[in-house]
Amino acid sequence: MTPEGKVKVKVRELLAKHNVYVFSPVQSGYGARTLDLLCCHRGLFFAIECKAPGKKMTEQQCAIAARIEHTLGTVFCISSTDQETQEWEDLRLWLSSVSDGMMPTGFVEHSLLKDGPPAIDRGT
Repeated sequence: MTPEGKVKVKVRELLAKHNVYVFSPVQSGYGARTLDLLCCHRGLFFAIECKAPGKKMTEQQCAIAARIEHTLGTVFCISSTDQETQEWEDLRLWLSSVSDGMMPTGFVEHSLLKDGPPAIDRGT
């Protein structure tokens, strides 16, 4: 198993404990790119990019993450099987707060939202 594959296994184990819906698109070079895991937990959308230890998201993955954050989705990047790291703690806290019926805040810097959330075009 690849180092990234080991990270994905650990992430999926945690998500299963919280009954999270997870979709892992098979990216074959056709169509739009996305992150590794597209998830929904109690009505809230989030995505996770899994990386081999020490690796960072690519420029394209960062652009996709920014698009998700722009629509108020949450993005996590997990790059370690060591579940004592801050990235794992952030994911656990987010999942726990959603499970407890609370709206999680403070986990993602919405850099594109300096002026608040985007206006919704209602076609009027």
